[in-house]
Amino acid sequence: MHYKIEVLTKTADLSGAIVETWIPLRPTNGAPYTYPTEREAESILNMCYPTGSKVRVEGRTRVVKYEN
Repeated sequence: MHYKIEVLTKTADLSGAIVETWIPLRPTNGAPYTYPTEREAESILNMCYPTGSKVRVEGRTRVVKYEN
């Protein structure tokens, strides 16, 4: 089991409709960051996107548990 931080992105499809997709946080062209504990993932999330930031206030970040 491991955890990832995901960010909600919004894009437009060919018809112009807005599509929302959760994408794991990752370095450019790299594999998504993974964390062994939820606490560690939450700590990194708070460092990258502080609690009062616009992204956090709008609910566009989350920590997700993945089963191996």
